[in-house]
Amino acid sequence: MLNRSREARSFAGFIFERLDKNDASTDKFSGYHWENAKFKSLGSKYCSSIKIYKYETPPYIDPFDCHGAYVSVVQPRKDEDRALLFWNPKEGSTQFRVLWLKEELARCEISADTCELYLP
Repeated sequence: MLNRSREARSFAGFIFERLDKNDASTDKFSGYHWENAKFKSLGSKYCSSIKIYKYETPPYIDPFDCHGAYVSVVQPRKDEDRALLFWNPKEGSTQFRVLWLKEELARCEISADTCELYLP
């Protein structure tokens, strides 16, 4: 996630949810997982990421703007933390949604490999 705005955004304000074929929320990643001792928010022009621990297939999107600008990377384990993996292919699910302060901002196609949205 790259913050292209001029303002910092609280990690805790984000929720990412996989949607099943009935639009019900299943796997979920709450933004507070990105919080660490130094950062509680994503500053302007900085990035955060989720990368499955020891699993690089498919390769992760690493935007050029993020090189050296990561403030937080969460590395769930594929076999242990499945509920956090909202974006990977899964039978019966083709979309995930992004919530900001509990309001849906975007629905994204998992197969698109990218999701762009704008915060109010």
